[in-house]
Amino acid sequence: FRAFKSWGRGSSVTDVLNTYSSSGTSLLLNIEWGTAEWESSCSYFANLFNGYNFNIKVQIDSCGWPSCSNPTEGGFCQGNYDVSSYVSKLAECDSLLDTNVEFVIPWQNANAAASCDYGTVLQKAKSIQDSNGRRFSLSGTFYNFFHGPSIGAGAFPTTNINALYSSVQAQASQYASGLSLGLRVVETGWPSQCDNGADKGYGAASTSALCNYYSEAKEYSTSNDVMIYWWIIDSRDVGDGCGDGAWGLFNSAGNFKC
Repeated sequence: FRAFKSWGRGSSVTDVLNTYSSSGTSLLLNIEWGTAEWESSCSYFANLFNGYNFNIKVQIDSCGWPSCSNPTEGGFCQGNYDVSSYVSKLAECDSLLDTNVEFVIPWQNANAAASCDYGTVLQKAKSIQDSNGRRFSLSGTFYNFFHGPSIGAGAFPTTNINALYSSVQAQASQYASGLSLGLRVVETGWPSQCDNGADKGYGAASTSALCNYYSEAKEYSTSNDVMIYWWIIDSRDVGDGCGDGAWGLFNSAGNFKC
């Protein structure tokens, strides 16, 4: 994995990515829907990016805490979303950020368009892309440990991700014909522990399952425009009930689990 996801702040992570930029490192980060400048200002991000030498993708969130708890998992239409404000946000960021910065729109699944005016968002994306060639993609998460499909503990859902990509293309064709869209699976992984080994119905948590999932994710290959982001590197408790150290590739001592 040479692609990483983080929040929009300078950090030791970005220093490492700069060091290894010749290896093709990439960072996807969120422009949040908040009030603080570092959270939501496109101009802040434009200044931040001046010190980056690696590929950059930005997810432009459609809502923020507390109206939505997770902009990526919930997709575009959760919380107090405002389509016209979001379209304005796309235009603002487009005017300030270099055209080689990809814009990622939180999406999650094909049901989004059934509950809000998602088509207008994609049409704005096409207008921007037609004018300057900016790349766009839709983002979502994939946690088959919690939600399936039932393909076995630690099995990577290649078929399902490929189907999700096809759904992305169908959305583009339906709402903004001619728009080129990629798919960013911005969170996926398998826990090494959770609820004392309880099986959620799709395979139990274990270190061997995590390592198998990681191995198969690394081997995922497609000619489609798909990128996979691993959740998560370190051992923190992410608040999903699985506890400390569940999802990290490295344990609290900094040792690689696999």
